[in-house]
Amino acid sequence: RRSVVMKSIGDMQKRIDNLVKELSSIKEDINQYAVTDNKWEDNLEQIFTVAARYAFSDHPLKKAEHIIKKEYLLILMAISSLTIDKNRALYFVGRIAAGVEFKESLTELYSVDVAQIQGQQINSFTKDIINENLGNYLALDLLLVCYSNNADEKVIKFSAGIIELLGISKETLKELAELAHIIVTKDETAYLQFCRN
Repeated sequence: RRSVVMKSIGDMQKRIDNLVKELSSIKEDINQYAVTDNKWEDNLEQIFTVAARYAFSDHPLKKAEHIIKKEYLLILMAISSLTIDKNRALYFVGRIAAGVEFKESLTELYSVDVAQIQGQQINSFTKDIINENLGNYLALDLLLVCYSNNADEKVIKFSAGIIELLGISKETLKELAELAHIIVTKDETAYLQFCRN
């Protein structure tokens, strides 16, 4: 029954297990970077530098080509740009980028490319991501950005639109949402129960 969530539930469970462990040990380094309008770019560099220390090294995006990594990260950055706590959201994206060995400047990617992203591009990006069998992973990461940052209605609607483009079924989305909640709350008991079902 859980096999609909991922092509390989074993890989997913391994990733979730690692995420739960990593999230429980993350320091609150990111909180020292209070965003101000005139220092936003400097803060971005600092946020991404700190994020690289806690890279998600086992993210499945790591095996993808550079262009897929860029599209995936652009979507996450676009969502992050709308969140109330951009620091925390971009910190999460930075950890993914470092773990998948993304080679471009994240600051430039955020400052230039995200501002120019359009609906048609997102359509194209999601098709590429689906073709790489990364749709469920992106949906999970979008949910994590929302859950971790007390997303408002605008962010939730945007995320829901992307998840719809990814073709995620209601059943799968329910399971991914459950996983995201387990990760954010660091509930290892709930995670073990999820794996048994």
